[in-house]
Amino acid sequence: MARKKSKKAATTEALVQQALAGITNKTYKSAYHTAITLGIPRSTVYDHLKIHSKSRSQGRVSQQLLSEAEESALAQWIKYLTVSGTPAQYSTV
Repeated sequence: MARKKSKKAATTEALVQQALAGITNKTYKSAYHTAITLGIPRSTVYDHLKIHSKSRSQGRVSQQLLSEAEESALAQWIKYLTVSGTPAQYSTV
């Protein structure tokens, strides 16, 4: 079971979520203005904006060996092999 957050951490997290929502719906002019208005560290707002701009899978695309098109082509080829009765061996793939 996960540990409960302290009241301060929960409050800060709520403020950060409010800041991110405010920036997305244009309530606040900038991340700096948001941090000043809500009284949270500017670096926290910037870090959350930078981290949440991409999903984890999108952020790791450059580290993958195969592109998305190559992965889908490989998957289709493996499906074709198994349907035709040929086992898809690791060395073949």
